[in-house]
Amino acid sequence: MTPTAYFEKSVVGSGFGYSLSIDVPYAVIGSPNENQNTGCIYVYELDWNWVEQVRLAASDGQPQDNFGRSVDLSDSMFIVSASGDKAAYIFRRKGNSWLEDQKIESPTGLGCFAAGNKGVAIQGNIALVGNCCDDSIFGDGGCVYSFVHGSSGWSFSKQTIHSDVQQNDWFGHSVAISGPYTIVSAPEKYNSSGPSAGAAYIYCTESDIVTSVSTPNQDQTLLVSYDLKQNYPNPFNPVTTIVFDLPRPTDVTLKIYTILGEEVTTLVSEELKAGTHKYIWNPVSLASGIYLYRIESKEFTVTKKMVFLK
Repeated sequence: MTPTAYFEKSVVGSGFGYSLSIDVPYAVIGSPNENQNTGCIYVYELDWNWVEQVRLAASDGQPQDNFGRSVDLSDSMFIVSASGDKAAYIFRRKGNSWLEDQKIESPTGLGCFAAGNKGVAIQGNIALVGNCCDDSIFGDGGCVYSFVHGSSGWSFSKQTIHSDVQQNDWFGHSVAISGPYTIVSAPEKYNSSGPSAGAAYIYCTESDIVTSVSTPNQDQTLLVSYDLKQNYPNPFNPVTTIVFDLPRPTDVTLKIYTILGEEVTTLVSEELKAGTHKYIWNPVSLASGIYLYRIESKEFTVTKKMVFLK
């Protein structure tokens, strides 16, 4: 197979290509060993040909941070690990620029936060970061942290530990998201075949590793109007899907309220591309009852009801 593009850097020992991710028209490539292992990311854009757009580094980068050790790109944002700093950074495209949105750190400060080879993942308003060497969890059993984007930015949501955790499993070494599913590796897990035989776990939304994900429709059919669909299924248990159409790119908020108008959660608060967008909501520990979901943009505001039954 003949490549359509080829990239290289002249910095010896930079580790260029150590991590990479692509979501056309963008591609990101990590170079975690540049500048005394401070690290950086290169962003490329497809415009007839693949062209280098920008070199990015963490705003507070320091030697040995290894920024760029792992990266995951989704739509117009990406997450990058800085394993030496035990942190991850989320970048978002604003206009023609890529801007650092927020730095997220381990809520416990323990283990090897974001140290895995594919230890970060992002989709919609959910970011996952693996902590594969957290020795507080049965001696390097590992875990995955979920972060959710709301009106106040990215915040820690929950910690996931697999039910059969064992010492040195390294659960969370690699993570990935697709639609309502999350896959997590435990490459050192002991099983009936012996030590380090490895394992991987797939979770669906109702497993509570995430509370909502966005999956923009790839159908290129032209949309001529805004539309908020009725959620499905309805009534529902344990999860439901909310779908809306955007005829043009716009800033959107999608929030859930109780029937009394009390805000429950923000599923999205950002600029979205034109198209059909799907968000999956898991009420987790909420009580049964009627809830409202409300979408707001500059040109469109609609509220609808849904029923959660336990």
